[in-house]
Amino acid sequence: MYAYSGELDAWRAARTIAIKCEPDPNDGAVKVEAEEAPLGHPEGAKRSTDAPARGPRPWLIGSIMAAVGVSGFLAGMPWSGLRQFVARGPNVVRIQSLAMLPLANLSSDAEQEYLADGMTEQIVAQLAKVSSVRVISPSSAMHYKNTKKALTEIVRELNVDAVVEGSFLRSGTRIRMTVQLVTTSRELHFPADVYEVDARNAQALPLHVARDIGSKIHAGLGTQPSGSRASEKYPDPETYENYLRGRHFLAMRNAEAMKKAVTYFHQALRGEPRYAPAYAGLAVAYDLLGSYEVLPSNESFSKAKQFANQALQLDNTLAEAYTARAMAAFFWEFNWSAADQDFQRAMALDPNLALAHHWYGEYWTSVGKADRAVAELKRARELDPLSLPINATLGRVYRDAGQYEEALQQCRRTLDLHPLFAMGHWCLSQVYVGQKRYAAAIAELELANSLGTTPLQLRDLGWAHAAAGNTAKAREILQALKHSSQPTSVSPYSIAVVHAALGEKDEAFRWLNRAYAERDSQITYLALDPEIDSLRSDSRFPPLLKRLQIPP
Repeated sequence: MYAYSGELDAWRAARTIAIKCEPDPNDGAVKVEAEEAPLGHPEGAKRSTDAPARGPRPWLIGSIMAAVGVSGFLAGMPWSGLRQFVARGPNVVRIQSLAMLPLANLSSDAEQEYLADGMTEQIVAQLAKVSSVRVISPSSAMHYKNTKKALTEIVRELNVDAVVEGSFLRSGTRIRMTVQLVTTSRELHFPADVYEVDARNAQALPLHVARDIGSKIHAGLGTQPSGSRASEKYPDPETYENYLRGRHFLAMRNAEAMKKAVTYFHQALRGEPRYAPAYAGLAVAYDLLGSYEVLPSNESFSKAKQFANQALQLDNTLAEAYTARAMAAFFWEFNWSAADQDFQRAMALDPNLALAHHWYGEYWTSVGKADRAVAELKRARELDPLSLPINATLGRVYRDAGQYEEALQQCRRTLDLHPLFAMGHWCLSQVYVGQKRYAAAIAELELANSLGTTPLQLRDLGWAHAAAGNTAKAREILQALKHSSQPTSVSPYSIAVVHAALGEKDEAFRWLNRAYAERDSQITYLALDPEIDSLRSDSRFPPLLKRLQIPP
């Protein structure tokens, strides 16, 4: 759990909710009911349906009356009215942004960690459907897993009004989840909710929890929760667990983990061939495998588009699938208008999807609009403030915009988050290259390569050596790139960049044309990439740019 300064007020209480899932005979969907059960009851027993409608719990109302000092006014209020009064009182805390901290895994089985993390991510995803507040991405919240930081410090670092914290326990065939919406202000605290469910119905939990949280938030705002689909279709338990395992590995963002994610998403689809979120997960995974140069563009982005289309055929409300298809559209097909439309659709469906804003920023970099790219990356950072890739990408985009001081600060901020993040040192090297501080750039790139070599980092190291006059070293790196073997795939564009730095224009254009023919995603950076500035005055450059059909 998370430490925080100041204990919750004495009237903080908990209610236990048993989740009962029954298939709808009309559409095969699963309906979720929440019924109050005695706190701590091991099976989450529900009340008899013959019992009268529940009224106010005297012990709870007495505690709240003591806390707010209005016992005479509240004595005859029903529970629903009482809750409304607490939420909208004169000292109400208006929650307009929040973060969900990782659910603490209370199970002795470490294998259940993926399930606790997956549930956290799924609740956040559902919150976007039922709440209009800004919700921090799970990847930033995961930085506080097992942390001892004070809640006030977490709230400040994430720049939110409140957090959701809780725990997860799986024992045998039962799952028990405790969730609480908490603010650091003493003016408003919410009761904790304890959910108990058969493990076979775990997939119903995230939406139900998100709806409860959304109701509490919107009571404070005086608004109504956003609509969500009345009928939710759920896969079988094994399919769902394979899907959550896939999400767990996808979040790691390294080659081996992303390959594992692909395996688990496919396993999920073997259990349920029409499970749309698994197709969306595959689409994102292949986009990443292509952009990280783990797989060739033709192989990775073609699959990303295929799986995104399959996801959207089954469920056209999946923002992640639109985002994945947009990435393939401009990064591989050079179809800028289709990409723009899909990005717009994704962000309309889920304004809190940091991935959409991140990749839309990349889109604007590719079309040569650095100011728009900066705006989208800053929005992505607001939603995912501790994301290392987003922070590093923002630094690079500042560089592309010629804002070197901002780029320098942003790259250093990225390294403050994680001093051993290779891409953070690569980010800093790009600023030094723009400032023609080649020795400093080489030092940063060598450090980045010592932390994990990628073709992109090796390419830029070759470029920096060539720019610094270290021709022999640059040629050595160029040969290494040309003869590189799997598991990574070196793009023709990267080889063209080093040739350009060596002043070998004919070879540079030969490899650029090959990059275009092979639909190499790196060529989409042609508009702003300062590493090919030496080629821009060549008569062969405008026709190449025109072939990319970059919008004006």
